Amino acid sequence: MGCCQSTNSGPDDAPRPAHPGARIAPPLNGAVNQPRQVDGAGSTNGRPNKPIRPTSPMPTSPSHNHQLPPPWRRSLLERERTAFFDTRVTGRQEVWDALRVACDLLRHGNVVDAQGVLDAANVTSPLGRIYVDKGKHRRPGGVYDERGEIYDIPKWVVADPQDLVEDQEEKDVEGGASDEEEDLAAAQQTLAAERRRQDKGKGRAESPGEKLYVKVRFSDGSPDVAFTADAKHPVAASLRQAEHMSGKSVRLMYLGKSLREDKTLLEQGWQKGHVLNAMVHEVDGAMLGEAASK
Repeated sequence: MGCCQSTNSGPDDAPRPAHPGARIAPPLNGAVNQPRQVDGAGSTNGRPNKPIRPTSPMPTSPSHNHQLPPPWRRSLLERERTAFFDTRVTGRQEVWDALRVACDLLRHGNVVDAQGVLDAANVTSPLGRIYVDKGKHRRPGGVYDERGEIYDIPKWVVADPQDLVEDQEEKDVEGGASDEEEDLAAAQQTLAAERRRQDKGKGRAESPGEKLYVKVRFSDGSPDVAFTADAKHPVAASLRQAEHMSGKSVRLMYLGKSLREDKTLLEQGWQKGHVLNAMVHEVDGAMLGEAASK
């Protein structure tokens, strides 16, 4: 007769159940290949994490930029969204790329795939809201990468404003101006304001302001340019300097917002040491260089 131990062991000494229906514990060496466990909230890094929710529409278009008052056109909204992701200078680029895709999916109502994109990028949302609402209600939100760095996304990047004007509704009706005429009028107003500022200072000596070290990074990947600017001079002076040094027609931006050319950098919140972003227009650089040299 064999002992009880011999009847419960096979030729390979693997443990067998002592009675029918009993579960066999997995071998210890198999734990190395087990998937990483997550906590009860679904986070793999210990931070709170909730499934993202559909984004509700915005009541009105953004009003943070005085040059772009509400209501916005559809084409303007899409350009500003593109510029927002193209001008991020903090965080990791691969996370911003994932957030760009997730925001597009949320705008089309595809919450499931948007959640999958965030999970694949190891991005967590403590409150299930991907954007940070900085309006009068001040609703918290935002997402974090695996290192704990927050990625601040405004609501208009994720949701369409309810007062949005579709481009096909903005044709010349009852004498209304076209998009090109409005853009030209805005450019002329900016130029006129700069000329008035210059004419106002004629005839009297203006004390020079503090010298600022300005670095400009271009959206087309061309090399950065750096120069010194007078703190009292408007952004238009820095814009001309950047275009002269690069031979490109650009639009200066800071932290995702277009800079007003009739105001100084410091008046618009620019901080010393921060990089300005330049959105390059599709203009012949040789022609621009000839114009700048005249």
